[in-house]
Amino acid sequence: MNEFTPNSTSFFGNLVAIRQALSSYGIEADAFIRGAGIDPNEYHPAGKRVPGVLMEELILKALDATDDDAFGLRLVEAATPNTHHALSAALLYSSNLRSFFQRFERFWSLVTTLYQVKLIDQRMSAQFSLHPAKEIDQRVLDTDADTFCGIVLKYVQYVTGTKFVPLKVQLTRSKNPKYEARYANFFGCEIEYDREFACVVVSREDLDKRLIGGDSELAKQNEQAIVRLMEKANSLDLPTRVYAKLVEKLPEGECTREMMAEMMNMSPSSFYQKLKESGRTYQDILDETRLALARNYMRQSTISTSEIAYLLGFHDSSNFSRAFRRWTGLSPSDYRQKLDESTEALA
Repeated sequence: MNEFTPNSTSFFGNLVAIRQALSSYGIEADAFIRGAGIDPNEYHPAGKRVPGVLMEELILKALDATDDDAFGLRLVEAATPNTHHALSAALLYSSNLRSFFQRFERFWSLVTTLYQVKLIDQRMSAQFSLHPAKEIDQRVLDTDADTFCGIVLKYVQYVTGTKFVPLKVQLTRSKNPKYEARYANFFGCEIEYDREFACVVVSREDLDKRLIGGDSELAKQNEQAIVRLMEKANSLDLPTRVYAKLVEKLPEGECTREMMAEMMNMSPSSFYQKLKESGRTYQDILDETRLALARNYMRQSTISTSEIAYLLGFHDSSNFSRAFRRWTGLSPSDYRQKLDESTEALA
């Protein structure tokens, strides 16, 4: 059995999906889960998180009991928007796929701390990938990789309202003729096997297409619910805590690094060091938060550019316009014009 850090945990909604998947094989799921050392009643509805080492043990037992190496695909079929609660809701209200993936990345630790996810923009495509935080049993890794790619695709299809097909998916498992057709039918796109990490690849052009069901205010409300849930479970990392505090405080004015350190109950030097250890800087998080909020505000025609600048903590609209051009390559007015053209194309 692999050793995980003591705080490696999994959201109880994942346990619910496993329970439903096991039942679909005719297995008495509750007794099976208890046999893996987990009492389902202990984790729901209180929201207590499941230790990662127990989830690994449960997946291994499930693979043996079902004799199905593609068990991860069955997990995807069992999952619904209720599986991840507020996170699912926030994702479904995303205004475009870029904000969808960024939100998924920002709040991934709600789902599990056994892995990290990354959104990487490339010249013609974007990769959304899964990376284990620790060494994990290969069979568990393969199953989790399948589930990750499948869940991402399923949620993307929910938010787009279409049978969305990615450019390709990358899986960590080896190709197996017994399951090859099943994977091909499930994903409907090119599949690369034996990859170092799991990945869903989409066209970069698709990232900024407006989603009809997007609602920035509802997404924000659900983000706040996620933050409360993660704070309760002590699974909120420092960059996400900073993001959440910036969303709350930016409309009140500028938030310097020193001010944020105080809000995090840290000295400026400790705050700087902790962010550095996470691979982030305060300026990175500030820019990313401002850009995400700016894109949402831009979609609301009743909010002027000067008002957006104020809501983002800028001293004046010219500073905001320069920053926005640096972030996107477009002026705020040009960006809004592109949004209008996109809206007309959807009409």
